[in-house]
Amino acid sequence: MIWGDLQKPKPINFVIHKIKLFIQDWSRAKLQKVKASPARMLFEENLISDSFNKIERRYRVVRWNLPVSSFKLNVDASLFQGQATGGAVMRSKSGNFVWAISFPVEARSVLEAETHTLYTAVSWAIGKGFRDFEVESDSLEVIRSIEDGLQTRRWRGLFEQMR
Repeated sequence: MIWGDLQKPKPINFVIHKIKLFIQDWSRAKLQKVKASPARMLFEENLISDSFNKIERRYRVVRWNLPVSSFKLNVDASLFQGQATGGAVMRSKSGNFVWAISFPVEARSVLEAETHTLYTAVSWAIGKGFRDFEVESDSLEVIRSIEDGLQTRRWRGLFEQMR
């Protein structure tokens, strides 16, 4: 059961029906570019498994750790069908929520989206007066670029501050 707006439980059949409608809408939207049956697309993308196609998934536990400094800024970006979005969350040393932002990003690749997101989020934090904070990202390539000094001239000043 899933709880609704007024804490009234919804029957599981209602929830399943809503999920099916969502998948149908998603499939129709995706079919505008790809000619395939909705069912085939769901199987190909491992959203549904049948008795002939067993899906093996490996999971890794990722744990958020408290910052050593006063604050931690977590950043992430996504790129889907040519549209990129970035976001960031600032938490205190005790793990309490401080602020969060989400914003559109102009990017043609995930790496570009991650870099722009990092730049925007850190600029925003510095503009808000934060100085003693760690930055965490799931983009190893962007982090290595910063650590190795491979950043572009455009971002050099900010990356120097982030080090």
